[in-house]
Amino acid sequence: MKKTALILFVCAALCAGAYAQSVVARVNGEPITKAEVQKKLWNAYSAQTIDVMVIEKLIMQTGKSLKISPDQKEVQSRFEAMASRFRNKSEFDAMLKARGLNESMLKEAVKMEMILRQAVIKQKNIVVSDADAQNFFDQNKDRYGEPEMVKLRQIVVKDKAIADALKLTAGAPNADFAKIASEQSIDEETKARGGDLGFIPLDSLPGDIAKSLSALKVGEVSDTIATPEGFVIIKLEDRKPAKPAVFDEWKEKIKAGLYESKIAEAAPAYIEELKKSAKIVMGSAPAAKPSAGNAPAKAAVKEDAGPADQSKAEAKPAYVDFRIPNPEDKQDPQPAGK
Repeated sequence: MKKTALILFVCAALCAGAYAQSVVARVNGEPITKAEVQKKLWNAYSAQTIDVMVIEKLIMQTGKSLKISPDQKEVQSRFEAMASRFRNKSEFDAMLKARGLNESMLKEAVKMEMILRQAVIKQKNIVVSDADAQNFFDQNKDRYGEPEMVKLRQIVVKDKAIADALKLTAGAPNADFAKIASEQSIDEETKARGGDLGFIPLDSLPGDIAKSLSALKVGEVSDTIATPEGFVIIKLEDRKPAKPAVFDEWKEKIKAGLYESKIAEAAPAYIEELKKSAKIVMGSAPAAKPSAGNAPAKAAVKEDAGPADQSKAEAKPAYVDFRIPNPEDKQDPQPAGK
């Protein structure tokens, strides 16, 4: 029995040694081994990776202590929402592979984000009042109003004389501007649509074009305008007046956006609080049993830093954004549209 155990031990040691010396590349006959690659990766990334893994452990432990258990259907729904942002599954799978992830790992990240979010809400008393929303609205009112919109068609040509002549033809009463655009315009993208540009915010157009259109009545054609693409004449087909923003129409969306922003802002500080209140022992020392009734205190005892001396490389704390983007999520409380 002892002989068998000894043989197994020797085999394991030999296998480990063979793995460490496995050659992954040769440069002019000189080998690069897996052990060398691992050492270099450890030197470069171990401190930050350990910090990330500490945070992940703390979040999962916090979920247990606060009895937070994300609904698996919601986890799946959020996962599918992220996948839907890609054109197809192959593109989504390629993104996962490029980041060293698989679907299970991503779902675990979704779950972790949900735990962190709910913990922050519970522990930090996240609240957004109507007054908060009103204040944000007042400071960003231009975002929520609708600007003056103009519906346009265009004809683009290379020569000013041709544009001037087309102005007379296409601007005549009962003239078919769309037909002329499809025959004469050099802009291939709009030519097939009879020069149709659709509705465009007037204030988004270049100054000279906006100025020219401001003076037109619906149905009129502009004078020739020089542009980098050529000479253009534009027909104003319709106009929608600007609509000022109304707070009550946006209040709930603004409050929801501010709520999510407050959670995101509070999360890094909350993670630091978890780290400070936890007993974290760095290295291979066995975990100490906590004394009954005593709150765990922060400890950082360096026992075994691994292949490289971690004291030589100070890594910044790693704040991992576990939030998984949702197609409906925005970076600020401004909705994309009503």
